[in-house]
Amino acid sequence: MSWFAQQDDPLSFAKRLRNSARGTYRFRIGEYRAVCDVSGDALHILHVLSIKHRKEVYRDI
Repeated sequence: MSWFAQQDDPLSFAKRLRNSARGTYRFRIGEYRAVCDVSGDALHILHVLSIKHRKEVYRDI
């Protein structure tokens, strides 16, 4: 996740989740997924909610 944080626009590497009560975006990190929410107006703050294997991450969303 630190690599994403160093980028000018980290959300350009994320995919927006649809119909998800758990998070707004997900980042792909190899075979793992990081589900995140975004807050802040001028400065985007990413809140990592969970990091799980791709087979398990969407089961509880």
